[in-house]
Amino acid sequence: MKRPCYTVVRLHRGVALLVRVVSAVVAALLIGQTELAYGSESQPPPDGVIQLPQRSAAIAPFGPAAVAVVPIQRDGVDVVDLTTGTTVQHLPIEGSVVSIQGYPISTDPGGRRTGLGVITRTDAGYKLALYENALGEFKKRQQIQLMEDRAHAIVADGGNLAVAWGDELINGVFPYEFISLDGRMSDTTKQPIVALLPISRDYIVAIQNSSASLISVRSGRVDDSVFVDAFAIGNPAEFVAMSAGAASELGGDVVIFNARAAALTFLSLQGSRPRLSAPVTTAVLGPGHGSIHDQPILAMDLQNRYILVGFVGSPTLQVFRKFGGGVEGAGTIDLGSGIQSVAVLGDRSGGSRTTFVFLDHEGLTLRVVSDLSKLGARGTDIEASLPSDPTTVDPTDRSVIVKVQSRLAQLGFQTGAIDGLLGSGTRGALRSFQYNHGLPVTGEIDVTTLQTLLGPDKQTGSDSSQFKPNQVFQADPKLFTVYVQFAGVFTREAIDNLITGLKSGGWQIPGSALRISTAAGLNEVRYGSKDDEDGARALADILNRTKMVGGTVVAKRVKIVRARILEVWISK
Repeated sequence: MKRPCYTVVRLHRGVALLVRVVSAVVAALLIGQTELAYGSESQPPPDGVIQLPQRSAAIAPFGPAAVAVVPIQRDGVDVVDLTTGTTVQHLPIEGSVVSIQGYPISTDPGGRRTGLGVITRTDAGYKLALYENALGEFKKRQQIQLMEDRAHAIVADGGNLAVAWGDELINGVFPYEFISLDGRMSDTTKQPIVALLPISRDYIVAIQNSSASLISVRSGRVDDSVFVDAFAIGNPAEFVAMSAGAASELGGDVVIFNARAAALTFLSLQGSRPRLSAPVTTAVLGPGHGSIHDQPILAMDLQNRYILVGFVGSPTLQVFRKFGGGVEGAGTIDLGSGIQSVAVLGDRSGGSRTTFVFLDHEGLTLRVVSDLSKLGARGTDIEASLPSDPTTVDPTDRSVIVKVQSRLAQLGFQTGAIDGLLGSGTRGALRSFQYNHGLPVTGEIDVTTLQTLLGPDKQTGSDSSQFKPNQVFQADPKLFTVYVQFAGVFTREAIDNLITGLKSGGWQIPGSALRISTAAGLNEVRYGSKDDEDGARALADILNRTKMVGGTVVAKRVKIVRARILEVWISK
């Protein structure tokens, strides 16, 4: 399934300083099938350093092998081809650039057309100009006049929707506005909006004081809200946020970096009737890594393999990755010189290729890097080194706690930060694991729990053919993204084994299965499009052949489920 990632880069009143990255709409993953420059799928941009002809303030992705660059000395935006290292076009734009944003074009699933949104300040107020890169041909699609009090905007829904908001309190509320081809729809909130982030085709997330809210782009209403402790510290205007939300899937992630609280928070969207997950927060940036007066930097790739956190002007970035139900550190990279801005390009087809582009603090060079491990980041498929004899380890040792946290996260238990501390999140995950495995529920790391948790893995005992579709069904599992919800007496181990088996059969399953009470009494595979019926019936047939559920699994059409999405709801 093709998933875009989003970035908005914000400038300070058109001058040379980058103030903050506000929200994510980095069309990071926009590689198409073309053989032209600006992104042959077989020829990613080479690693190296590109000299810019003049000082620049910020960059954003504008194609699979091109970035948009904001020069300081003249209005407009330059397009730099990373394959040749040359400026291929200048886009003249009225007014001074306030922010730039890359995004995928929703009507082009092949990824050959990508978009760029540019907010400028003019004598007539703020304007949002939309540009398109179609196989290396750049053209202006549309210009939108924003209301006087709305200096912030993002492009969502593959370029079909813009959302604008302001900082000023008007009649006791903060207004925001949805702008589409069908017209404008306004709404208000009582809390100031720090950032709005696309998290799926149908939803955006509003980051506010102490909370995050899930807003439908169709109705404008708030469908869910969660309290976030890390948002209650400091000035929300200092936050930096990014999303790796899907344009056409149910699930996605939002990441928020609060520099004052030194905290990195993840929120996820799950389910056919979406709700925000409980926040997962980890501590970042120890002493000496920047101050609250420095402008924060946050960048990430589509699969959350690498999340980069740092400050403008610093040559180093801390690296994290999402790991099962938690977040773990993956080292520190050193660019050798201060960093001003980061853009991320990658494989829109869900592959592993990602390219990071760093603009140096002087604004004169671009550094293109495809493998962050060469700069000090640890690999993205690290497994905790588990002891062969758990009875010989000290359960109070932080290195042991890290192994326990990593293993729990692998199994889908929500541990929170993987930090070597036996906090409430880890104790809660331990209690769930102990309950699922018939152990005394203590939340402590005792020898029996260690032996059960860190002992040899139990395999499914079946080859991958058991999890491939019966030839009766005309279904290719690689075409489907599968989300699994379960309830009842299933153990997490049994569900994890099922997920492993389905993956071995070619089914695309992001993340881990979700234990949810609304799955009780259900045994069905839900699909939305008639074209997906064979896939749903094939998956239901596989689940019945495993004989692990408490009844017969059937395929059921539910129209709100999107194309190429299958939802498994099982109970026992």
